[in-house]
Amino acid sequence: MTWWRGFFTTWYGFFWMPEEALRADPVLRALDRGRFVSCFGNSLYVAAMTVPLSPLLGLAGALLHTFLSRRGQGR
Repeated sequence: MTWWRGFFTTWYGFFWMPEEALRADPVLRALDRGRFVSCFGNSLYVAAMTVPLSPLLGLAGALLHTFLSRRGQGR
C-alpha cells in the first residue's frame, strides 16, 4: 500500500548510497544514477531557456496588444 501524504524527499537518499547497497536492493537497482543526473540536467537546461524567454514573450504580447487596441480606437 502506498501512502500519499505530505512532502518527502527520502527517495533522494539513493543518490548518496554506496554502490553495494544499490546492487543489493532490487527496488533501488531500478533507479539509475546516470539517468537521474541526465534528467536533472535536462530540467535545468529547459528552465535556463524558459526563464529568460518568458518575460520577452510577455512584453512582446503586451506591446502588440497595446498597439492593436490603440489602432482600433483610431489613435
